Amino acid sequence: MSKYATLGEFLLTSVKDRVSLSFSDIESVLSFPLPKSARKFRTWWANDKTHSHAKFGWLDYGWRVIEVDLGNQIIHFRRVAALRLARSKSSQEVSDEAPLSTLHRVRQFETKARELLSQYFKSKLRPGMFPGISKLFDYVSQDKDIVGEAKYLSLGKARIQPAKFASISEAVWLLEKIQARHKFLIFGSTKVIPLKWLQRYGSLLKNISFYFWDETRDLEVLTASSEDN
Repeated sequence: MSKYATLGEFLLTSVKDRVSLSFSDIESVLSFPLPKSARKFRTWWANDKTHSHAKFGWLDYGWRVIEVDLGNQIIHFRRVAALRLARSKSSQEVSDEAPLSTLHRVRQFETKARELLSQYFKSKLRPGMFPGISKLFDYVSQDKDIVGEAKYLSLGKARIQPAKFASISEAVWLLEKIQARHKFLIFGSTKVIPLKWLQRYGSLLKNISFYFWDETRDLEVLTASSEDN
C-alpha cells in the first residue's frame, strides 16, 4: 500500500463532493512533508494513474484534482459521481461542517484500528465492497471472510441521540446481509453509546462482534453486560 493511501482514505470519508485542502492540511493527513516538486509544479497534481501518489492518493478512491492553486498552496478535489454511493459516513460521526482536526481524528482512528485488527485477525484488512451492496466497508480481508466497520461516535453532552443508535443499527443491518466468518463493529471515542445499544438491542444481534479501542488499551470485546467505565 502506498504511503499516499492515507490521503485517499481521508477523502473517502468526506460527506462533501468537493474538498479544498492546503498543503499543510495534506501534510497533516499524511503525517510527512510533501516533496518540493509538489509545491513547485502543477504537473505533480495531475490526474495520472502512472504517478503512484495520484493513483493511491486520490484517483483510486474516487476523487480528482480539479484546481491547483500554487500561490495560495491549496488543492481542490472533486468526488467522482460514480462512486458517490459507495461510501457514506453517518452525519452523526462526521458532520458536513466538521473541522479538519475532527476529520483527521476519525481517519487516524480508522487507520490505526486497521493495523490493530489486521494483527488481531492475522489477515490484511482493507476497504472493500460486496456484490449487491453499494457500501464500501472499512475493513475487508482479501478472501472476504472478515468484514467490519469503524464507528467513532462522540457522546457530546452525555445525551444519547437516536440518530447514533440508528447509525449502529444500519451498520448491523448491512453486516447481516453478508456471508462472512467474522463480522464486527469497532468503536472509538466512547463505549457508552455501543454499550447502551447492546443493552437495548443486543439480544437481536447474531454473529456480529462489538469491539472498543481507545489506543491506550488492548482491544476490548463489548457485550450487554460489559461495565460502562
